[in-house]
Amino acid sequence: MPQIRYYAPTGVDSVSLTEGPSLYVKNGYVTADSRFAVELLKAGFTPAAEDAKLVLGEVVLTRVAALVISNNSPTLIDFDTLFENTTGYPDASFWDAASPSSLLIPAGISRVKFIANLGIPSAGVAAGSLRMTIKHNDQTINGPNPALHEHYVPPVTDATGHKQIASAWLDCVEGDWFAFSVRHIFGGDVSFANGMACYMAAEFR
Repeated sequence: MPQIRYYAPTGVDSVSLTEGPSLYVKNGYVTADSRFAVELLKAGFTPAAEDAKLVLGEVVLTRVAALVISNNSPTLIDFDTLFENTTGYPDASFWDAASPSSLLIPAGISRVKFIANLGIPSAGVAAGSLRMTIKHNDQTINGPNPALHEHYVPPVTDATGHKQIASAWLDCVEGDWFAFSVRHIFGGDVSFANGMACYMAAEFR
């Protein structure tokens, strides 16, 4: 793989690098253990071409069954359908109906990013708040900008529509799992939209 990663010591949040005839900087990011890292690519590869080579495909989990979430109760979304898998891996590598809330990481994948969507019903929802989170091995993902990973909708009088949460590229290893967690304070049980209005999509490297 024509890619090198430089990991700065713990506590270092910036680094100065000079591109040369055989090496150039792709991007910087913060790892899961809060270290600053920079991806470097060898000459002859453009960032767009390298991205296309590195991205393995995507997996989309959806929920066809009705989704009711109790008030002020953090809830992992149990998906019931693996809607799409373009990775070339078997579906069972990423999702098991016996553990319906978990998106699994198989061997050979080291980075993942997510987008998750929740459909708010068009009627019957009082003013309140909503928090959506992507969890990694039962831990809330935190980073340099938590807003990338945790979406909070403040008290509103009209909570209708679709709410989304998205992550940056995240480090992962075989055996890790990720899940979509929802918590609302709307004063009572809420029947959220299902089908393609409730999904978690992941792209892999």
